[in-house]
Amino acid sequence: MGPERVNRSSAGRACWPRPAAAALALALACPLAGCGIPREIDPFVIYDEVTGDIDAGRERPPGMDRPYPSLGTVPPRPERPDAKTRAGLTATLEADRARSLQPLAPRDIPAPPAEAEAPGTPPVPAAPPEPPRLAGAVAVPWVLPGGVQALPGAAPGSTAPLPEPGEVPAGPTPDLLAAPPPLPRLQ
Repeated sequence: MGPERVNRSSAGRACWPRPAAAALALALACPLAGCGIPREIDPFVIYDEVTGDIDAGRERPPGMDRPYPSLGTVPPRPERPDAKTRAGLTATLEADRARSLQPLAPRDIPAPPAEAEAPGTPPVPAAPPEPPRLAGAVAVPWVLPGGVQALPGAAPGSTAPLPEPGEVPAGPTPDLLAAPPPLPRLQ
């Protein structure tokens, strides 16, 4: 047998023989047959979404048989209410705003009446245990518009300017700023 025939391209370079190229392509494509393609980049799914084939079995949305709406069918602008009604709404909103600036009062929830224990050995409680009683939260002072702060425990409506911050604390000592100790060596 003679030497295997090598195809030459127009530039004179050696090319793969056709059966060898086909075998190489088949060998590279076989492992890819087991791979799954994500839906985001699957060309078949993309084609179905673009052409609308994915919606073929679905019912049409309601209103698709009606003509396109016209801007001439928009209802007219509602009439402005009279000044008395607007003033009432403004007063109500101002009262709500003023009420929102006051801290909420803590609520006392009465304990449910105790029920008798169910019979049995050992006795089974008739109801779950009470939730733990938590301490009341400290009232948080609210900052009013204009940078004025309501003082805790002061009479409602009395305000004082915000306190000035104190001096800056001293920085860390030099021994704390030193390099960390070396890591221990395992021997």
